[in-house]
Amino acid sequence: MITYASLLGALLLLRIPYIGKILRVTNTLVHEFGHVLVALLTGGKVTKVELFSDVSGTTQTINSGKFGGILTALSGYPFASLFALLTAWLIHINHPKWVVIILMAFALISLIFYVRNIYGFIWLVAFLFIAGWLASKGTFNQIHIAATGFMLILLADSTLSSVELLVISATQPNKSGDAKVLEKATHIPAVIYGLLFSILSVASAFAAIWYFFPPIKDIFR
Repeated sequence: MITYASLLGALLLLRIPYIGKILRVTNTLVHEFGHVLVALLTGGKVTKVELFSDVSGTTQTINSGKFGGILTALSGYPFASLFALLTAWLIHINHPKWVVIILMAFALISLIFYVRNIYGFIWLVAFLFIAGWLASKGTFNQIHIAATGFMLILLADSTLSSVELLVISATQPNKSGDAKVLEKATHIPAVIYGLLFSILSVASAFAAIWYFFPPIKDIFR
């Protein structure tokens, strides 16, 4: 019951003004790092990453070719959804510290090499300070609670942001970010990409809850 109440709490907390947006940047970081990783793996170059207070983000890349550009644009939402699933698995197998360590690695690489806008810089420094203290000084219970919090935030926001993209791509396709970039590159409507991202994010959230959360039937025991 506590686990599911925490998931509901995460959904509500993410929508609280100011606090919710600060927390949601965690998912933005993971999303943009997905773009960074795929751009580099396909032989491209990352010129700049920006994280903003409205939880949006941008990753500017120089791609090695059209295919590399398409893969880079495709990567953000799926990477965030699958990473949320990975964090649920790490907590399930009792390795919550790895959740903190991996997020720290994403933040540190982004801070050193790519992020230069003021808000992104400040957010990353603050995140690294808090996560660094947890990793080095925190007790197992403190790390477990923090990792669970990160997992719930990532799981909730990766799903909600994909669904929001679907709505935007259907109603205002010119403002649909990655989906619009993909539409220009492939001539497939942005709403199709919004639908694919939504299906993957919902499936990842369902898999995390089904396999790694306590059984729902046990709530009432």
